Amino acid sequence: MSETVPGRFLETAKNFNTGISPQIFSDTLSSSHSNFYSFTLKGRSSFDLALEDSSKNAHADLIQDANGNGVVDDGEVINGSIFSSTNAESISKTLDAGSYYIQVYIDESLETNYKLAVSATPIDNAGDFF
Repeated sequence: MSETVPGRFLETAKNFNTGISPQIFSDTLSSSHSNFYSFTLKGRSSFDLALEDSSKNAHADLIQDANGNGVVDDGEVINGSIFSSTNAESISKTLDAGSYYIQVYIDESLETNYKLAVSATPIDNAGDFF
């Protein structure tokens, strides 16, 4: 499989560097599979995801595989985009250091093209008083 093709399972997820921001991916999606992407944050960061150009209501989930078993278990979806229309989907969240996954999927017997934009900006706490 080409390195530019997103994985179908957590262990084959396409890894990307959040130091280059935003990262933009385009692909085709069908209900027979999900596309997975992975990234690692070195410190607390402000995370933003936008799923656009979906003509058939694709969704995105932000996942942390807490037990490292390569499977999305109950409680490991941190946040999901849940619009029930073809509007752009988005997730904005502050994340701690760690490894994360994004799952892009469609829950209908359809096929659609999508564009995924992801960015993570480190949070600088310098100068904070405790």
